[in-house]
Amino acid sequence: MREKEIVEFSPTAEREFVALADNTAYEVLFEAEKLARTPLIETERVAVLNDRYDIYVLDPGAAAPVLIVVRDPLERKSLIARITAERIAPRQAAELAAAAAGLPVDDVFLLPI
Repeated sequence: MREKEIVEFSPTAEREFVALADNTAYEVLFEAEKLARTPLIETERVAVLNDRYDIYVLDPGAAAPVLIVVRDPLERKSLIARITAERIAPRQAAELAAAAAGLPVDDVFLLPI
C-alpha cells in the first residue's frame, strides 16, 4: 500500500475553499483526499517549475472546481495552490502555484498537452 502524501492548502486556496458552496467544498475535500492516496496522473501535469516542482491542473469535472497543485516530488508534498471555476493556461497555472508556494519563477518548462 502506498504511503499517503502530505497535501496542504495555500492561504489563498483556503480563502477560496471557505467561499465555496457546501456540495462544491465536499468535492474539493474528496479530490484532496484522493490526491493524498493515489499517484497524480501524468497527463494532468502541465509544467515543471524551476527544474524541480511539478505543476498540475486537476479538473475533476461536473460539480467540482479546478485545482492548481504544485508538487515537490523530492519531499512528497503537494500544495493546493488555487481553487478556480475555470481551467487556466499552463504558464499561468505555474505562476499562480509559485506565488502560492512562495517560490521564485526562475524557469517554467511547459509540457505538451
